[in-house]
Amino acid sequence: MTDLHPIFDDLAGTSGPITSAVLDADLLRGRRALRTRRRNALAAGTFALAAVVGVSALSLGGSSGASAPNIAAAPITAPVTAPVATPHISFVAYTGDQAAPGFRVDSIPDGWKMQGVSEYTLNIVPPGLHTDMNSFLGKLVVMLESADADPSDLSNLPDGIAVTHTTVDGRPAVIFKEGTDSTASASLHWTDAAGHRIDVQWPRSAGWSDDEMTRFATGVHVLGAARAGRG
Repeated sequence: MTDLHPIFDDLAGTSGPITSAVLDADLLRGRRALRTRRRNALAAGTFALAAVVGVSALSLGGSSGASAPNIAAAPITAPVTAPVATPHISFVAYTGDQAAPGFRVDSIPDGWKMQGVSEYTLNIVPPGLHTDMNSFLGKLVVMLESADADPSDLSNLPDGIAVTHTTVDGRPAVIFKEGTDSTASASLHWTDAAGHRIDVQWPRSAGWSDDEMTRFATGVHVLGAARAGRG
């Protein structure tokens, strides 16, 4: 197996030239994070999917026995879906009680609230979102990289993932963006000065720029109780 210490030393070191080994390691961690987010989001989306399937079945006569409507009889004269404007939500300083055994943040999106924090994640949610702490869909989430990470697996990212290299507090970082609709998501990955491999995930519908997210990341603090999840 390839010696991985130089890769992680580069990630935790200075902001010098980024080697191909560093980029491969960054891509791998992003792929794991995206896979984890999909699994977590799956539970949150199960009921919505069931509702869509039920409506489709009724529309096509699946439960009532009626024949499906002749949708070809009415020509389409407008786009099926109209473009959705993306709102912009600013970050503001946060001084509330975080009760954080694993993480602490210096800022929070305006109007959002701290849902909760554990050794594994810190969740920040928009108004009206009350899903389980283990579901990350639609939330701003801070965590450590998965303990199940396999640095020897340098497989390519799935199609449709946009990759941007940046820095957090002068340290190499990478942003992954997935999807273009209302469920599109993004994640930021970097290694802090103490060697913590950090993953921040958020919904792209919030409209935050890469610069805003790297500034938010500089205010992320990993505490001694923080633990890396699995999966």
